[in-house]
Amino acid sequence: MACTPPEKYGTLRTAKGPTTWLSSSLPAYEENSRHGTLFKLVGVTPDHAVHNTDEAATFVQDRVDDGADYVKIIADFPGHEQAVLDKIQVEAKKHGKMTVAHTAQYIAFERGLHADFDILTHVPMEKALDDTIVSKMVSQKTVAVPTLSMMEAMSSSWILWGIGKIFPSFGQTRDFQASLNSVTAMRKAGVPIVAGTDANNSGIIVVTAGKALHHELELLVLAGLTPIEALRAATSLAAQHFNLHDRGRISPGLKADLVLVGGNPDEDISVTKRIQKVWSSGEEVPMSAVVKGGALGSCAVM
Repeated sequence: MACTPPEKYGTLRTAKGPTTWLSSSLPAYEENSRHGTLFKLVGVTPDHAVHNTDEAATFVQDRVDDGADYVKIIADFPGHEQAVLDKIQVEAKKHGKMTVAHTAQYIAFERGLHADFDILTHVPMEKALDDTIVSKMVSQKTVAVPTLSMMEAMSSSWILWGIGKIFPSFGQTRDFQASLNSVTAMRKAGVPIVAGTDANNSGIIVVTAGKALHHELELLVLAGLTPIEALRAATSLAAQHFNLHDRGRISPGLKADLVLVGGNPDEDISVTKRIQKVWSSGEEVPMSAVVKGGALGSCAVM
């Protein structure tokens, strides 16, 4: 995830426990973009924005110096010139960093593919991805994280509707069925699909961490994935594409992170919510801790 303020991500990363937190710190964004407007509202100063290709190289170096696990880019339009997006990809690869792009618009998907970013998050709501885009994702081995939970929440948000009235650049068509259709097309073509929710408690949209993942699996199945494919999207494929090679599968030598549910999730994906027992690194976790969860403070994530 990308997170602001960075200090709160630091709290997550140093918290005791078996969870591995991966982050890009701040994402690359254009000052006058929609995200630039949002960042100003939460106190992020414009000097953190990326304005040109020279600053793109500096931005990537700064993230490397910060110890970021990957580089995050906001590819939406209005936003960076394509040359800036392309430069970020080139610089990230020089440093051996994976790139993850926010692509919540149709044009953003096109821009992200042109730059050849490794992972594209979100799916557009204006219209479904066409065969040309999906085929290019396959040929470039692009990974998709559709975050259908977020797209569904955005499609019915009165807050976003109100913001769109005040800031016209935030106004856009929000057809959740288009998002579902995009996932259907990607799955049919063989694009790797990883489960993610864009968990967020910013107050504009609320997608609750943990709880939303179960709903995400249901939405992936609604879009055409089999229950087994949805489970893999949240386990083995997620581990594979985020380079967490010590987990994600039940196999000798890997981390024993297991969940026992009351039912058969390869037939009915909704039973993942019926949690009976949890093991983390081989140690059983008391159900009171599973239900209560942890509170590390609010964090606006992108």
